[in-house]
Amino acid sequence: MELFEIVSLLNEKTDTSRILHDFQKKRRETKNKTRGTNQFFGTKIHDDYAFHYGGRHEIQFNVGNDEDTFRFGLAFSLEPGIDLTDPLFELRPKVDKYNQYFRRNPRLFLNSVMWCWNSEGKSPVTAASLIPDEWIANNSFIFIGAFFPKNSNKITPKDIDVIIKKFEELYPIYKFIELQENKLAKICWNTNFWEKPSGLEGKSLDKNSYERKYGFLVIPNMPSFIN
Repeated sequence: MELFEIVSLLNEKTDTSRILHDFQKKRRETKNKTRGTNQFFGTKIHDDYAFHYGGRHEIQFNVGNDEDTFRFGLAFSLEPGIDLTDPLFELRPKVDKYNQYFRRNPRLFLNSVMWCWNSEGKSPVTAASLIPDEWIANNSFIFIGAFFPKNSNKITPKDIDVIIKKFEELYPIYKFIELQENKLAKICWNTNFWEKPSGLEGKSLDKNSYERKYGFLVIPNMPSFIN
């Protein structure tokens, strides 16, 4: 298939996916965007690759020819451009969030591989893991996902279903990095990494204090969200 045919079929399949069907709507709502498309991939398709609409500033769902293979998965594109003049400033925090998610959920990456393109060429393909510091540099392209041992011209409709399944599998990573809304946080002592209550240890000893009664603090004049 031509790449535009693959992208067109992926747009159709994401529309009927239980997980991905409202992908762009969720992006707009979380990022407070009023304009955009409902198509997973937009109309801008490059010669050998495509990424989801709005993905230039994000960890992006990406498909494309990669030497003699066809990749599909998530990527960080750290190439500076007119629409992304400082990719390290914008994307480094998201790489850090990826690593944070990997540390918490390594089993979710068992079916994925990763590699990096940079000025030295393509790195070896390895099992998905933490993104190393040496990969985080201008003009690097970091990929996490899977590939077919063939180029796009040999992709079949059955392969499209495999790509959709992989996108659904990787969606929680994207969601953690890009769609977490800012929320109020409990600012108090916790020895369980704030994943569950740690009881009264470390709390105020004053039995009349709010913290002692309820387990968390209320700070007056707190802004509506905390970064």
